[in-house]
Amino acid sequence: MDAKNIILSQLSACYNQNNWFVSLNSLINGLSADHASWKSNETVNSIWEIVTHLATVLGSTQGFINLNTKYESGE
Repeated sequence: MDAKNIILSQLSACYNQNNWFVSLNSLINGLSADHASWKSNETVNSIWEIVTHLATVLGSTQGFINLNTKYESGE
């Protein structure tokens, strides 16, 4: 398995598969907006903020991997 497929497999596992930790999808499924946006104080991030950050990072990672794949294949 090449590096690209290893990274994609690991990202997918963290989102979809419950292994030694609970997947992100399992954690946020059914979570209300009120609960997701709750903060114990202003110095911590809410679940909503963390998930938004992860979505941005993972989306950027997926875009980068797709861009490299197109470049490597000559598209």
